[in-house]
Amino acid sequence: MSQNVERGPMSKSRKLRAGIVVLGLLASVLVMQVGFPGVAQARCAGVDHPIVSTLLTYVEEKPATGSCNNNNTYTGLFRAMQSYPSIPVVLIQNNGQWTPYLGHSDGSWDTYSYTDNNSHSEMVLCVVSDDFYSVWYCGWGGNYTVLRDSSLQTILYTAEARYFSSGINFGF
Repeated sequence: MSQNVERGPMSKSRKLRAGIVVLGLLASVLVMQVGFPGVAQARCAGVDHPIVSTLLTYVEEKPATGSCNNNNTYTGLFRAMQSYPSIPVVLIQNNGQWTPYLGHSDGSWDTYSYTDNNSHSEMVLCVVSDDFYSVWYCGWGGNYTVLRDSSLQTILYTAEARYFSSGINFGF
């Protein structure tokens, strides 16, 4: 026995429930994007918008006060978040050239600065985990690559090949 049920327009209560579900989904997406930004956040995400960046719990980097001012000069602070022998390194790509900035292993804040022609640079955070500078963890946020028995030259070549996760720094 088959029944042909004719379905008319949605009832008001059904429309209301559907609308509430859609609004709930949109709200949850908004909360996730605003409250929990992705790991590839920038140092300066535009003028007057500084953001602290990390490589897992190994390296922390942040813009110096007043650095996000759109004058093409960036000054940042970085440090190792673990005890010796973790040496923090910031790699900056500016006009196609990668430059390393090495810090200290004692957890103190180190400063670096560079000028860019368009206030837009790529950044990779690294930590060297042994006394011989041969085991490198490089990447961004929770995305990293481990390179063993590697020199600084190998690390720079690997960064140039876009092998590491990175962040974009702009509006500085």
